[in-house]
Amino acid sequence: MRIFLLLLLVSCLSVLAKAQLDFQRSLSYSFDAVTANPALLQDHRVSIRIGSSMQSASANFELNDIGTERDENFLLQGSRLAANAPETLELSTRFDIATLGFNIRRDRFQFGAHHAIRFEATSNVNRELALVLAQGNQASAGELIPVLIEGEQISYHEFGFHYGIHLNQRFAIGGRVKVLSGSAAAQINSASGSIRTDPNSFAIDYNLSVDAQSAGYNFDLTDEDFSIAIQPFTLDKGFGGAVDLGVVVRPSRKLELSLALTDLGAISWSTDAKEHFVNGEGTYVGVIGNVFDSTFSFDIENSLDQLQNQANLSSVDQAFTMRLSPKLQGHLRYRLSDATDLTLAAQTRSLDGIDGLQSGASVGIGQHFGDFLHVGGIVGVNQGEFIYGGRASVMLLGIQVFAAADHLPSFFNLYGTKSAHLRVGLSLNFNRIELAGKRYGWFDDELSTGRTTPDNYL
Repeated sequence: MRIFLLLLLVSCLSVLAKAQLDFQRSLSYSFDAVTANPALLQDHRVSIRIGSSMQSASANFELNDIGTERDENFLLQGSRLAANAPETLELSTRFDIATLGFNIRRDRFQFGAHHAIRFEATSNVNRELALVLAQGNQASAGELIPVLIEGEQISYHEFGFHYGIHLNQRFAIGGRVKVLSGSAAAQINSASGSIRTDPNSFAIDYNLSVDAQSAGYNFDLTDEDFSIAIQPFTLDKGFGGAVDLGVVVRPSRKLELSLALTDLGAISWSTDAKEHFVNGEGTYVGVIGNVFDSTFSFDIENSLDQLQNQANLSSVDQAFTMRLSPKLQGHLRYRLSDATDLTLAAQTRSLDGIDGLQSGASVGIGQHFGDFLHVGGIVGVNQGEFIYGGRASVMLLGIQVFAAADHLPSFFNLYGTKSAHLRVGLSLNFNRIELAGKRYGWFDDELSTGRTTPDNYL
């Protein structure tokens, strides 16, 4: 039965995600702003991204709610989980590694390309099942435990080609076409049922119905090898495409609205693609003692036979298509002075494998000191949690380094927060644009800033 519990653990907790932070990406005054919204034009004729990385995670509970830190390690505690965890545990993570990218600016328009490796995932699991996974089946013996899980995970390479143009003094638009090459994917199409542990024999009665799909994994319910590993640099497990759309509107000299709709697309998975089924009921009698107790033992040979026969475990070759999670992000910026901006940001994300929208909003302030230094900060709400963060960008001799964190408390108290975020990057910028004659930038007339080119973001 431990194999069955470990499979549930893998399905529920190794496929993390829920709404992710990234409020300041379009405000970063860097190449990454263009990858967030292709309508934001750069102010150097040539920009080359050397690399950047973004890590983001959030949940509807704190780690302190479900465990404790001991000797620099985190220990899961069933008592804390039972007392503090919500009815449904919602988890989230996103990880991006952006490699080389370039942007060429020519007067009113720009174009470029980039490459990135992306990992995203989502998972929900009911509290009763999480308790069984955390503290074993002895504590819940005699109780009927519902099995309610949702989740999806996707990792892929992204090759993007973008174009942006100022239509006039008030409007700029941009778009990006992306070629996607998949590394691995998994999604739970449906999962329901229940388990009950006999308080005397610890035999487990189960009634389960699960339909899931995977690609790029060495995973087959009919085999004894349940090893799971993502190979992040593979390119041949699935192929697809997506588009990003952006617009910037300037109603007045001091007001700017930017909107971006990204990740409109899907990946078709065919290599190593399988559909997995669990559909049956029975009594698992191979358990001796509490599953998580040191005296626990089970018959590994009979364990697979019982589950495969009674629960009808099966895996079949089956190609499938997984839609990306579309994201809508907007920024409203008001110019307080030549070098100071107020910003209002909002973002939402639609999920395919999990119902509903995930959203957040923030307000912030930004200050720039020529091209050398840009700093800013935000306060806001993400999935019901109050957040505050900051960003900084330094450019010297065309070499730009930037960092942004949407929730600074996570750096000082990781176990006491519900979200964490960090984005860092490095780029090279050449040939600052100096416009002569007709100007297309919105702040070109503000000579006191020392800038004679478009200043679309901080």
